[in-house]
Amino acid sequence: MSRVMFIVVLLSLFVVDFARGQKLSVEQEVCDPAKIQTKKIKTWKQFNQQYQNKWQVKWNTVTGTPHRISGYYLLINEKLTKDNIETVSRSILTQYQKLLQVEPQNIVLSRADFDPPKVPRPGVTGSWYIAYKQQFQGILVYGGSVRMVIKNGKLVSMGSDYYPSIKLKTDPAITEKEALEIIGKDLG
Repeated sequence: MSRVMFIVVLLSLFVVDFARGQKLSVEQEVCDPAKIQTKKIKTWKQFNQQYQNKWQVKWNTVTGTPHRISGYYLLINEKLTKDNIETVSRSILTQYQKLLQVEPQNIVLSRADFDPPKVPRPGVTGSWYIAYKQQFQGILVYGGSVRMVIKNGKLVSMGSDYYPSIKLKTDPAITEKEALEIIGKDLG
């Protein structure tokens, strides 16, 4: 089954559950900014104080995670290549998993793009743009991601739109055949 069809079928399962008047098994709440301040700020402050408060953060108010951390840098002591970028970036994510509120075992690398320097000079090694997608029980989570930018051997930005504590049943309420029939009827 194609990836698009799988997504359509999965969405249809939720619609069918809803249409049948059943409660969806998704616990979704919008994160209260006050909760961000009380629950997550301590870890953020500890991290930022290590760097003389030179970092800045923008919070994702839906997930309660740091959407973007930037304004300073962390030195990466390893030369980055296409062969080691996932290992090095996963190591960074593991080191800062509490800050980013991610579970490294539940993310998959979606891209690692390299831009070489326009003019080769000493100390200018290029930029890496790395992104991971969140998955839950092997299913990609729409919008769940973790990103980082490494320029000239320095981590200059990282961010997380990871959905922590997903509580969702992944067992379909109807068969694939039933879902396809419903989709067929809806599409005419």
